[in-house]
Parts: sequence; C-alpha cells; structure tokens
Amino acid sequence: MNDGPVIRITKPKIIRQEGTTTFDYDESHLIYKGQDLGNFVELCKMKAEKEQLMVYLEEKIKQCNKLLNKGNPKPYGEERNLYENSLLRYTEILNIIKGGTY
Repeated sequence: MNDGPVIRITKPKIIRQEGTTTFDYDESHLIYKGQDLGNFVELCKMKAEKEQLMVYLEEKIKQCNKLLNKGNPKPYGEERNLYENSLLRYTEILNIIKGGTY
C-alpha cells in the first residue's frame, strides 16, 4: 500500500501586501494518485468546455429525436439511418463525458 496522500496540491503563490498575506492557488497543480491533472486555471477551463460540450450534445440529441419521431414526413431509408447513427454517436459521447459507458 502507498502511505502517501491520494490527492495533493502544490504550494500556492504567496502574495504579501500591506500586512496581509494572500495565497494564490491559480497556478497550483492538482496531483491525483501521482498524476498531475493540471493547474486550477486549466481545470476550470476544461470544466467549462465539458459543460458546453454536454449542452451541445444534448441539443443535438433533441434535434435527432425530433426529426426521427415528429418529422413531417418522417425520414426513411438512408436519411433515417443517418439520424439514427448520429443519435447513437451523440448519446455515446455524452455518456462517456458524464463518466458512464456506452
């Protein structure tokens, strides 16, 4: 067994001004099980990008479902296969991003 910490944060930048001390963690790195996951600024950007991608995929899933279920006239043949395959891919990617499996 490893006796070290599972999660570790590198030392923050120390800012001293007029008798006050501030700790700036923006450039501190998050270490998880020995792997550097990046600094906090990078992690916040990645989280925002993930959320934007999830919203985009959910919208695409809604569009495919609408075209397949309520399209007038409903798509048939190759067009239907295209929407079904797109729906499957978008759903798989969304599940992976959410931490599930496809």
